[in-house]
Amino acid sequence: METILNLFKKYKELITYGFWGVVATVVNIGTYHVCYDVMAINNTASNLIAWVLAMLVAFVTNKLFVFNRRHQTMKQNLQEFVSFAGFRLVSEVFDLGIMIWAVDLMHMNAMFWKIVANVIVIALNYIFSKFIIFKKPSQEE
Repeated sequence: METILNLFKKYKELITYGFWGVVATVVNIGTYHVCYDVMAINNTASNLIAWVLAMLVAFVTNKLFVFNRRHQTMKQNLQEFVSFAGFRLVSEVFDLGIMIWAVDLMHMNAMFWKIVANVIVIALNYIFSKFIIFKKPSQEE
């Protein structure tokens, strides 16, 4: 049991990022499904609506529960949000590009490619969040 606790402590950030990443991914894919399959909104608009909702969920959960960035000024919170949204927009370009190519151009299964795109986006977002957006104060210049 002690070994498991030590592993959890060692990888706590990655584990919590994974958990909350799954939550944001479910929001993203679920919203995309409702917009695209249920409401018949076009692929690009469905993808963008899903991205906005998932990005908001991810910002709050990453800030509070993964990288523990609390008790900051409004200016610091705003800077982090702008940075977070900007980098998420970069990863959304990959997501949107994959979806346009796979669904609109190649006419492949939308949900399969939405999941593939999310795997790529999750990796990019972790790198952006850990090393740029929510970097530890000791890493700041």
